[in-house]
Amino acid sequence: MTNRHASTTVMVVVLFLITLGAQDRQFRRDPLRHLAPALKHAGAAELTLKQQAQLLSVLKEFREAQGNSRPGSEVHEARQVYQDGILNLDIGSAETQAGVIANKMATGMRSRLEAEAKFKIGVLKILSEDQTELLSQRNGTTGLFQLLGP
Repeated sequence: MTNRHASTTVMVVVLFLITLGAQDRQFRRDPLRHLAPALKHAGAAELTLKQQAQLLSVLKEFREAQGNSRPGSEVHEARQVYQDGILNLDIGSAETQAGVIANKMATGMRSRLEAEAKFKIGVLKILSEDQTELLSQRNGTTGLFQLLGP
């Protein structure tokens, strides 16, 4: 039962990270691509050149932080030991490696969420109060959150 639970947990985490990776590739192009049209649609002032430069800086910092939060060779090695443990009928080894994998992935997820929070707060600090308010009125808080990027 524990083996199935550990395997299921690892598979759920892996699928989540694969999905997150696909979303990350989507946002590599320009996570703020909808911001300028949304500002225009909400009747807010367009982004100034200074705001655009600041947004590019925040985006660069975000991408650098994302690059540093990828699972490393430790996770790949743990996956191999996990697989070997299962194939060798060694539940202890498989369970230990499941814990290692889950902890490393949780640490990576936390780093990505922290980078996302820093990015979105950075974008909000760059936008004027009027821009933020009009976007919020037009799109609601959920829509505004989504417009802020990743």
